[in-house]
Amino acid sequence: MKSEEVSDLLRRAIRNGIIRPGDDLVQEDIASRLGVSRIPLREALRGLAAVGIVQMKPGQGFRVTKLESEEITELYNLRLRIEPNFANDIITHISKPQIDLLDDLDKKMRAQDDNAEEWANANYDFHLGMYESAGGSHTLRIVRQLLDLVEPYSRMYVYELQNVDRVQNEHSSMIEAIRDGDVEGLDQAISLHLVGARDGLVAAMAAEPNVDPITLLMP
Repeated sequence: MKSEEVSDLLRRAIRNGIIRPGDDLVQEDIASRLGVSRIPLREALRGLAAVGIVQMKPGQGFRVTKLESEEITELYNLRLRIEPNFANDIITHISKPQIDLLDDLDKKMRAQDDNAEEWANANYDFHLGMYESAGGSHTLRIVRQLLDLVEPYSRMYVYELQNVDRVQNEHSSMIEAIRDGDVEGLDQAISLHLVGARDGLVAAMAAEPNVDPITLLMP
């Protein structure tokens, strides 16, 4: 197994809460579970550390990055500066099959709204698929990095704070704006989506300051 494949598996496990923020990554255990040698695993971990998904502690190995509320605010504010600006490029370049794929993912989320892992995977694919249509490999790389950093916490927003219906309605608004060629409407829908997640997460963490927020991430 190549380091890129190992990296993708670890990203998915972190996004889905199988490996949680703050968890130590014991290389011997991971290598055994994945059936890989230490070399591609170490390369994958170093790559994830380079983009902030995990942290490398000198002499202590690797640990999944755990975000504080200030960092969540910073990351969502960064997304707000970037993602709504893709609206014009999305509408200009998206193809009918890509729109149909977004619609299929929206329907899949509605059918899996009681299955946190399947819903989260479809949600991730929805956002990544929408931004793929905007074009630009560097753009997609940066967006993917931001999504990977906040995705474990977005599960808290959706499930612990019971925002499934709201999030799915916002996805439908994005699809509707895309089908209508409404750049301003798509810009506003993406912005509303991100502001809601940011404010909901920060408020929940502030309301229970003595509770480890990671305990709220699991459905």
